[in-house]
Amino acid sequence: MNENRYAVLIASSQFQDSNLHNLKCPVNDVKDFNEVLISKDYGNFSETLPLENCDNFEIMKEMEKVFKKASKYDLVLIYYSGHGKQDRAGKLHLATANTDISLLKSTSIPIENIKGFIDDSYVNNVIIILDCCYSGLAGDELSRGSVDEQLTSLFKETSGTYILTSSTSIQQSWESESENNGIFTKHLVEGIRSWGAANNNGDITMDGIYSYIQEQMKLDRKQIPMKWALNVRGEVVLAHNSNFKVRSIVIENNARLSPRYTLKQTFTHIPDRIRNLGNLAYNLWWSWHPEGRELFIMLGGRAAWSRNGHNPVKMMHELDDGVFKLASMDPRFLRYYDAVMAKFERGMDPASGWFKTNVADPKDCKIAYFSAEYGLHHALPVYADGLGFLAGDYLKECSDLGVPIVGVGFMYPEGYLLQRITSDGWQAGACERLERENAPVKKLLDENGDPLLVEISALEKPIYVAVWKVQVGRADLYLMDTAVDANEPEDQIISNRIHTRDSEQKLRQDIVLGIGGVRVLKALGIEPSIIHLNEGQPAFAILERLRERIETGSRREEAEEVVKKTTLFTTHTLVPANQDKFSFQLMDKYFRTYIRLLGISCEDFFKLGIDPRDPASGFDMTAFALRMSAYRNCVSKRHQEIVIDMWRNFWSDYPNDELPIDNVTNGIHVPTWIDRDLGNKIFNKYLGRGWLEEHDDPRIWELMDEIPDAVLWKHHRRMKLKLLNEITERARKNWYSCNEPNPKTITPFGVMLDPNVLTIGFVHQFASYNRATLIFRDLERLRKILTDPYRPVQIIFAGKAHPDDQYGKILLQQILNVASNKDFGGRIAFVEDYDQYIAQYMLRGVDLWLNNPIPSMEACGTSGMMASLNGVPQISIFGGWWVEGYNGKNGWGFEGAKDIDESVRDDEDAATIYDILEKEVVPLYYRVDDGGVPRSWVNVMKEATMNTGSHFSSKRMVKEYAEKFYKNMVNYSIL
Repeated sequence: MNENRYAVLIASSQFQDSNLHNLKCPVNDVKDFNEVLISKDYGNFSETLPLENCDNFEIMKEMEKVFKKASKYDLVLIYYSGHGKQDRAGKLHLATANTDISLLKSTSIPIENIKGFIDDSYVNNVIIILDCCYSGLAGDELSRGSVDEQLTSLFKETSGTYILTSSTSIQQSWESESENNGIFTKHLVEGIRSWGAANNNGDITMDGIYSYIQEQMKLDRKQIPMKWALNVRGEVVLAHNSNFKVRSIVIENNARLSPRYTLKQTFTHIPDRIRNLGNLAYNLWWSWHPEGRELFIMLGGRAAWSRNGHNPVKMMHELDDGVFKLASMDPRFLRYYDAVMAKFERGMDPASGWFKTNVADPKDCKIAYFSAEYGLHHALPVYADGLGFLAGDYLKECSDLGVPIVGVGFMYPEGYLLQRITSDGWQAGACERLERENAPVKKLLDENGDPLLVEISALEKPIYVAVWKVQVGRADLYLMDTAVDANEPEDQIISNRIHTRDSEQKLRQDIVLGIGGVRVLKALGIEPSIIHLNEGQPAFAILERLRERIETGSRREEAEEVVKKTTLFTTHTLVPANQDKFSFQLMDKYFRTYIRLLGISCEDFFKLGIDPRDPASGFDMTAFALRMSAYRNCVSKRHQEIVIDMWRNFWSDYPNDELPIDNVTNGIHVPTWIDRDLGNKIFNKYLGRGWLEEHDDPRIWELMDEIPDAVLWKHHRRMKLKLLNEITERARKNWYSCNEPNPKTITPFGVMLDPNVLTIGFVHQFASYNRATLIFRDLERLRKILTDPYRPVQIIFAGKAHPDDQYGKILLQQILNVASNKDFGGRIAFVEDYDQYIAQYMLRGVDLWLNNPIPSMEACGTSGMMASLNGVPQISIFGGWWVEGYNGKNGWGFEGAKDIDESVRDDEDAATIYDILEKEVVPLYYRVDDGGVPRSWVNVMKEATMNTGSHFSSKRMVKEYAEKFYKNMVNYSIL
């Protein structure tokens, strides 16, 4: 702990300005917090100064005295409980007894004044804790600074400031109605007194108390606590108990830190006649070839196939040896086996395909594709959202077209999130642990038969990764795993989970993905001609390729030119929070040694990652990738327009007639997402048996009009029944598994859905920009639409909130609360734990797809393509792909309100959706002929499929990437 520990504790509860109402809790907040700080059993602070209902000048004078008195080895804590007020510039002011809200700058405590005290002091450790409305603004203000200030701070001792706030920058903070403390401070004090926030060393760190408060406040739901750690090195200890007993679990053989797996890499019990079943099971080719899946169903039976999650590796591990012996002697099975294996082996020929004919000989090039996640099949859950599905579809299509590609990513043993909803509608998920021994993935071994380990050196300390191989048709995918004995415990968890919100852990993931990925390829003897970066996370691969060339004797300028001209960067996200960005201090910690190998200074390296829109925000991975790639693209035409405007300061050197970034609109892998019966039975009959091989040819889809309306409608009705049956069965299983089932909690999960009712599907990540609750803006109008006695409507929601996104969880809970309201007649449902498996049902079984994000936040949006391919039209705001995809006949679209006031904008957009439903969608759906077929609706379904099948397929997308970028890059690399 620090040499001296000082605290200034400010309570503002009585105010002279009548516009500020008096508060009951601040004085008690300061009293209780002060008790734990001065106690030798807890905080053991040297001095604390409680200030109750003082004027602003008196408080600032005392605060300045403390900062002047403290040395660089001391700790200073500032705590405030009271009213937080914003000025017109959006800056935070802490109200005091004499505050006049019309004169905030002179009669309150501006946060920028506290920043001034910190900057003028010698103190290296500062804690700021605020319990007031809009307190999250403080973190934003205190973290700002010029680039020069931040770069200079790297080379001198600076103040480490930890900020803990009771709410976000837009939320109020609340007093407890039944107790004498504010909600936030109540949990703050409880976490210290109970030692509930302590770690195994008896320390209550700031990270620990934040995690404790965050967990406790899930129950309150009114506000979301926030934290910032600025220039902080190591743990900031708030309290310590030397008598605290270490809480630990004794696990033999260090199994908790370094899990070992016994992998059945081959199936030794399979008879020779059908030996290649093992090779097929470990190649995800079967996931998009129905004949491959049918072969495994013939082997083990449909029940075993379903019981094992449609995963042939897991099923074959379960089957008795006798099953394989019988199959090897069954003439019918053998005929089918031989036919499937012949097609499989033809598809594995590396020297054939569209790429060789139209771009280059695969022997002359190798493309390395880097992505943080891959959505290939639910048997291998190493994906979280649309970025992963896009990457998975990309590899599958590259296999189909013979593109010589190798994928690089992570093996996430804890996956993303196994979503579970509590009885009060709160998302309380657990890790989705991957059974690697039962997954279609193999661990690579070295020449001695030991797991292959690749060292990532030249950093602060070496990190080691094990490597797993996934076969995706002709494409190889290598997944890195840091959970190995050679790593320190803190390094073993780097690859544990997808999408961590911890900045340092995220940086470590990006280092392993980029630098480690290149080193893994080198260890495997793979030298890529070009690399393709799917989003900014793997951009450090550029650095490693640059280092390799410099190490072999190239001048830095020459090496940089070659690396740039053989790098393609695809940017996706438009949401700033989803763009990886790291403080310069954190970058210095991990790269100070590495960048010496590149022959550039720290300052020059850091400037490669500066975002010109906000130079002080840190090292931006998107900005770095844009600078260091000669080829760049967006994922839709609208996305391109937004990115060019968003980064306009970045493109200042480009001629006006030259676009600085290209676009390739995303597409979906048609064989993966098309319903099997729709493709095999209906399309084969009416479009011709070669439709799938030529599905990017628009002329194929002109034959859609040959399909009788009644045939298509009957198929869709069957898909809808399958969806509703699946939802009902999932609800039933949840009901069985509950210890104390509550009848009130079953309704929101779809048990009252009706197959005869127009069904809308909304499936998105529960992030604020997707506006999941937009359709709830006018609940009375919505109720009338849903419960119309003659033409009712029902809505099915699905999706997950990020585990650390409290606001997203609140949105999800709001949906479940409305779904539970009997006034809506069971017409609203939520599907728990949405994944690729249930996606297949949703995308094919709903009648209408709803998409209403903030338009400037959607890059493309492939889920609407998947639905449209299966004859499910969408109603969508014009953003992403829908700007190109909408033709006036294949669904419904609207521009969206332009009002900058969020509330007004959302009201207007919701009203537009209600209008479209009431005036167009509902009447069209319920207008049926004597046979019960809504022929006009079926025409919209056909148009949706026709437009998507050719224009928005991954076949068109991969060909476009190859012709626009790969061809030139390969030619350059050969030269």
